[in-house]
Amino acid sequence: EIPRQVLNRDVQIGFVKERPISHELECINAYVDEVIVIASPRNKLARAKDISIVDLDCFPIVLHRQSKTTQRMMLRVFEKYQIRCNVVAELGNFENIKQFVQADVGIALVPRITVESDLERQTLVELPLRELNQKRSTLMIFRANYLPDAAKELIRIMREFGPQPNLDDAVASAKAPALV
Repeated sequence: EIPRQVLNRDVQIGFVKERPISHELECINAYVDEVIVIASPRNKLARAKDISIVDLDCFPIVLHRQSKTTQRMMLRVFEKYQIRCNVVAELGNFENIKQFVQADVGIALVPRITVESDLERQTLVELPLRELNQKRSTLMIFRANYLPDAAKELIRIMREFGPQPNLDDAVASAKAPALV
């Protein structure tokens, strides 16, 4: 949807999780975040110092229905370790996911940025899942030849001050789980 809008010039700049297929679009890394597993402080795994993926066999999991990249990554990890994935809810936004997790309905994989304040307030806890080392990139996409000055300036600023990891590595990380 977003790449099509940029290609059609409905918008000058878009933000996506995966590199677009079209060669007419350029992209730069706009933001890199880590995917983490969260739980309620009351959850039986919350006090564990080290958790393995096998500890999550049949454990209730809350998913973000629109976060397909994270969902695919999680399902590949579960499949690799032959873990049964017990999805108890698929919700449309991270606020609802956090509420379900706080109510101890299940655990969830979320971008760290979505729960930083909850972790600080200790209304949620991060589970130390040793097999998960997953980065999640947000890419800024645009048509280089068709940009107004303001969009060019935003791109210049992002290139100068934005995250600097290798774009191919960050995008590959979003597609394949980093397993230890």
